[in-house]
Amino acid sequence: DRRSVLADADRLNEAVSTQVRELSVEVEESTDLGALKLSVGTRLEAITTQVGEFRELEQRRYTEYQQSADHMGARLAQLEQQACDLRRTLDDERRRARVDALTGIANRAAFDERFGQELARCSRGGGTISVLLWDLDHFKAINDNFGHRVGDGVLREVARCLVRAMRVEDFVARIGGEEFVTLMVGATVGQAMKRAEELRAAIAALKLHVHGTPVRVTVSCGATEIRASDTAETLCDRA
Repeated sequence: DRRSVLADADRLNEAVSTQVRELSVEVEESTDLGALKLSVGTRLEAITTQVGEFRELEQRRYTEYQQSADHMGARLAQLEQQACDLRRTLDDERRRARVDALTGIANRAAFDERFGQELARCSRGGGTISVLLWDLDHFKAINDNFGHRVGDGVLREVARCLVRAMRVEDFVARIGGEEFVTLMVGATVGQAMKRAEELRAAIAALKLHVHGTPVRVTVSCGATEIRASDTAETLCDRA
């Protein structure tokens, strides 16, 4: 567009310069004032016409620019909205990818991510972090005797019990079928075991019934502290 404007301006300049040069020649050579006036008028009219055509062309170009700018502005706003929607969708998907669909708490992927963060902090000498690894006792028997829907309900109740006992800095996740893990930032193994015993008793005291039949739920728990050399596997194996 810029090159087109320059080309049009060059053509106008050449046309006007030609008219002026030819008019200068006619002024020098003319001996008839009437004929000279007619020639000057004709050439000025031609110059006026050429300038007018150039201005019309520029006005059309400006109008096209304005329409194009309006269109691009609207398109940009649309793309920005799409980008915001996409970011929200990605955030939702990322959140869902880190949430256990059954219990609503963090899943194994979220645990691995948080474990990596805590391990990095531990490597920098960032204090003590204890881990409680939970396993529901005889969970297969619950599924076999009462059905998977009841088993799913038991998992949800246990997850709620673990979450209710969390401190702000703690982290709870379901990392397997009937396995859960709790990260306790700033807690020693002794402190973590004390909390684990309280939780074990609270879960054992859950009053769950199926058609009047009590469903007894108990859990086993192992505890350890994160070491700088740990992986998620070595940590869970030690716990």
